[in-house]
Amino acid sequence: VEGGRQAETCAVWREIVGAISPIVYWSERRGPATLVNAITSEWLRVDLWMIDKAAFLHRSSSPASPYAQSTLSCLLDRADIFPALPVSPPPSEPSPAQVEYLINEFIRVLGLIAVGMGRGELVLGVTGAGLLRDLLTRLMVEETQSPDRGGALHLSRIVTAEQMAELERLPYPSPVRSEILEAHWVVANCFFPRARRLAARLGIDWPEAFEHA
Repeated sequence: VEGGRQAETCAVWREIVGAISPIVYWSERRGPATLVNAITSEWLRVDLWMIDKAAFLHRSSSPASPYAQSTLSCLLDRADIFPALPVSPPPSEPSPAQVEYLINEFIRVLGLIAVGMGRGELVLGVTGAGLLRDLLTRLMVEETQSPDRGGALHLSRIVTAEQMAELERLPYPSPVRSEILEAHWVVANCFFPRARRLAARLGIDWPEAFEHA
């Protein structure tokens, strides 16, 4: 959609979706590209992403772009864009900055268990275990080198079967001290070997003093 016509297209799109089913949620995020999220009363969710041709082709030519013929389904192509896309995207490389952040954030959150349990904050201990699982999941996504990481609900398409099996085996604690401590221990034992291997591969200095403390 031409940049100057995205607002007009949003208005037309809202009429079309609303004619299918009453809209109960509508969100527009504007920028060089526009993302529209709509949810109807029947919980039909419709996402529309708009970008102009030049910007899209520029993005698709980037070495890190996930846009390629193998990752998209062409439904209608009046502008003849699809043949100009690469056949398949290159594998994405893990981000050293992101991996370093995940390592340090994991150690920081893990260390807070002493504070939380010392204060008897069992509910926050459950939250902490969830944060650690999320950091482990994000580390696994960095490991996969998947060129197309999709949205928030596409984890099973990104991680490997072995990674997913490991995530499914993790404990989900109740607000019980022993369960919370066990969950932290199990997740940490999954995280650290993976993180150390990836850090070594990417040339990241391991925060030995931070982990030791």
